[in-house]
Amino acid sequence: MTTRPLRAFVLLIFVALSSLMLLAQSDCDEACGKPTAWDSLNKFSMRQTDAGQEGYASWRGQFDTQSFDIQFSTDARGPEGNYKGDVLLVGGRVMAVRGNIAPGGYEMDGADAMALNLKLVKRILGEIYPKGPAEIETSKTVDYANQKTGIHLATMSAEGYFAPPWTVSGNIKRTAQNTIEYVLNFSFYQSDRTKSAPPKQESMGLSGELATADNARIPDELSLQGWTILELGVQTTKTKQSTTYDYGAGKTKAKYQTVGDIRKVLAKDDYPGERDDLKDFTGFWKAKCDDAFGLQIMHHGGEGKYSVAFCGPGGCDDPEQSRPTYITKDPHYKVISETEIKTGDTTYHRCTRDTHPVLKYDEGPAPTSRYDRKSWDPQTPRDWEEIRAVPDGTGDGTIHFVVVPESIKRERDYYQRVGDTLCAPRTQCSVYFWTDRTHIPETAWMKVEDLAVSTASFEWFPRYEKPALHLACWLYASKKAGEADGCSYQPGAKQPPE
Repeated sequence: MTTRPLRAFVLLIFVALSSLMLLAQSDCDEACGKPTAWDSLNKFSMRQTDAGQEGYASWRGQFDTQSFDIQFSTDARGPEGNYKGDVLLVGGRVMAVRGNIAPGGYEMDGADAMALNLKLVKRILGEIYPKGPAEIETSKTVDYANQKTGIHLATMSAEGYFAPPWTVSGNIKRTAQNTIEYVLNFSFYQSDRTKSAPPKQESMGLSGELATADNARIPDELSLQGWTILELGVQTTKTKQSTTYDYGAGKTKAKYQTVGDIRKVLAKDDYPGERDDLKDFTGFWKAKCDDAFGLQIMHHGGEGKYSVAFCGPGGCDDPEQSRPTYITKDPHYKVISETEIKTGDTTYHRCTRDTHPVLKYDEGPAPTSRYDRKSWDPQTPRDWEEIRAVPDGTGDGTIHFVVVPESIKRERDYYQRVGDTLCAPRTQCSVYFWTDRTHIPETAWMKVEDLAVSTASFEWFPRYEKPALHLACWLYASKKAGEADGCSYQPGAKQPPE
């Protein structure tokens, strides 16, 4: 997917690699924030301006937490163009667009801009008034500074991070029983990614209203005539050189006459399968039984359903957050036998009935250098694979996700040659490495469990004197050896021995 030139209304998506690095060094539990009392307000009217930039972006809409429906209109005007239109998001998975909300192919950016702005406003208000709208009886003057905790915002396809310190000034007032009006100026510092210049102070204006809508579900009978229908999910872009995967919105061949038609298809996709008392899928499943990660499958409730959670040495996803399934005849699974199932492109084998096995990585020898870069011919067959490349969020660079053989995971020069190959034609480029493709992220935002098993990173920015290559600290025989070699500590990763 190409990078996003939507400065006109994606005013706060400027992160990607540098922000990921900041998050890796900070406590994401704090930066990501917990739900606030402001989250209950599901009707909004928002306007965002960027100091020093022409134009504005505004949104008006509402969302339903039960059906995951969102409906909003957008009006954005700036140097890159004017955009105005309406968006329906049905069940969180199918988007209908009417009008010109973004350049063709970038419709997801239009939705992300709205979602990130709403998250930012609620996060700020939650920091200042943690008890929620109840604290606003009439009018309050806002003068708030946070010196310690950053703000991380994310959707499935975009993200933003504001490092501390940041400040907010302005006022907020209650204009009706369930309506809060705000006018705020949000100031923050944006660091230069090369660290060659001091952080630059920037600011944006945030204004609008937050309220409560009793019924925000999109009516089933609403006609979709004149709307462009897009399905959300992983989109594939192929070129002669590579195949790129990114989460976004793509056109669908399905014909929907009404919103109700979409709901029928979603219900079919959500079908949990059929109960089969002759099989018991309880246990721990892996693509290869010597892997240090896999799927934990346990009984869920008393109806014969299962929870399916991903696990690694750092722990497991919350089973309660998984979609309960019978597995048998669930469209998301193919049952080959009671000990072998397939989901997506991966076939899993039940390696044990123990749902909590000890998971650990291969210790192996210390990192070494075996490859002679001067004698390496780029045209020789390669034993590494680029799984996907995604925009780094700045509009200037790309992040490559690469799988390398297990046998070379401790060899610096190997990573160097791959980085040189991928980043040679670019001015801003990063490469992250894994030995197992199941941990390759879908977007620039990387989960803790995926970062924990990343083996190395290669980074090149225009102002760097030379590329920066860091192997994961857990690959080294000792903490002292790793730090002497400039190793990288990743969140969730095991620590090298003292």
